[in-house]
Amino acid sequence: MKKKLTTINLTRLILLLTLSFTFSCSEDVDGIENSKEQNTFDLSELPSPEEIPEKDNDLQARVQGKQTTQPCDNPEGYKEYTADEVLGAGVTDVNGVRPILDDRTCAYNYSQTNVANVTYGRYRLRAGTNAFDNKQPRIERASVAANSNAPGTKVTFNGTVRVWRVGDATNGGSLAQNNSGTYICQAKGKDTRTSGQSNNSDPALALLLVKPVSGTGSNQTRFRFYVEHMQNGAGALRNSTARYIDNLNFDFNRGEPIQVTMVNEFAGSCNNLVHRVIITLRGKDVNGNPRNLTRTYNIPEPTRGTQAKIRFGAYRCWGGEADIRWASGVSMNSVVGGSSCSNNSSNNGGSNWDPSRNFAPTSFNRRSSSYWYEAAYPAASVMDGNYNSYWASANFNTTTQHWMIADHNRFYTLKRAKVVFNARVMRDFDILYYNNGWKVAKSVRGNYSNTVMIEGINAYGHAFGIQSIRGAEGYVEVKELELYDY
Repeated sequence: MKKKLTTINLTRLILLLTLSFTFSCSEDVDGIENSKEQNTFDLSELPSPEEIPEKDNDLQARVQGKQTTQPCDNPEGYKEYTADEVLGAGVTDVNGVRPILDDRTCAYNYSQTNVANVTYGRYRLRAGTNAFDNKQPRIERASVAANSNAPGTKVTFNGTVRVWRVGDATNGGSLAQNNSGTYICQAKGKDTRTSGQSNNSDPALALLLVKPVSGTGSNQTRFRFYVEHMQNGAGALRNSTARYIDNLNFDFNRGEPIQVTMVNEFAGSCNNLVHRVIITLRGKDVNGNPRNLTRTYNIPEPTRGTQAKIRFGAYRCWGGEADIRWASGVSMNSVVGGSSCSNNSSNNGGSNWDPSRNFAPTSFNRRSSSYWYEAAYPAASVMDGNYNSYWASANFNTTTQHWMIADHNRFYTLKRAKVVFNARVMRDFDILYYNNGWKVAKSVRGNYSNTVMIEGINAYGHAFGIQSIRGAEGYVEVKELELYDY
């Protein structure tokens, strides 16, 4: 990036603050011929985003702003924070594959410890300390989501864990069936169901579970691996709450380093799509013998899947406490395949994300943006159907209030949108539409993905756009905003 087009930016800023004007008038600086206006609106009416709590540059994790008023040791009571906030600005975040920690235990914060000259991120839980919702306590991190079900889409996790303690049982039954244990890694993925439909539209697909074999409380000395996973086979449903508990028969001693690999992937072809989770464990058992174990779990209704992601840390503690330690060097990689496979939602017989059915290019001569760097990165690039070009907003030492909007010269009912970013993604943003004033069609918070697919929209308007509320840097880069009316 080079010097900003200061004169043009100033001109647009003046236009933004003045009276209503035709949308097409602002576009001639991009080298696109003007057309006669049929709809006018005031850019000063752009909606003010919901304010995100932020104290200083170290508090960048509060993307969702969820805060408890109950006693809690989290920084200022927020559910999400970065390691810097609890360890100090100069401390290296050893598990910083994604900087946000989702901490729903008010007993402990994320910390670090040294074992055998290796620094470990420490995830500790205590039963009954989740002040944010009615779920089990957790401290977890999430991968970048791979928002597609195209074959070849996958998220891969690699890490080394030492288990010191897991949750104790508070009910009866066998070890496999009681509620003892703590999840240390889980594969997740959204599907086409919305939150208003049966059960969960963002279910856990397979969870790596550690249960105590010997001892209770702080006297636990031996553990066993299990996997809790979705049922598969004839008649199995993706949104079923039924789960299998698979005993891996891998017992290990307290503090033993175990290498964990988890892959959450879509494979095969769209005509024979497979969604599966592959878990590999390497380490020594209780007798000191090396183990190398791999299990594969097929997920039902693969065409309903729209996403793959992985979370790790510590989750679930019905009784007592948990102490899970992940070594420095954790890695998580997200890869998106080609075109997504069609799923069982209403799509008029075609793919939900067929670019040829995207109506955004109809605005080809009526686009505008807040700022941009130079003529090579104009607002027009956002809706030109070309993934090799992009709009880059200007850097005014702020990560907020970058926007790009376009008038389509007729009314559409927006049902879904796809945003493809270049290197500088929008972490928090709104999809906008205009109908007697600017309104928010959908809000996205906590994004770290370069491709974001958004469903569940019902917005009727003649102009649409995107507004950044927080970006990874002082500017953002958007390749395409695709808009679909089915």
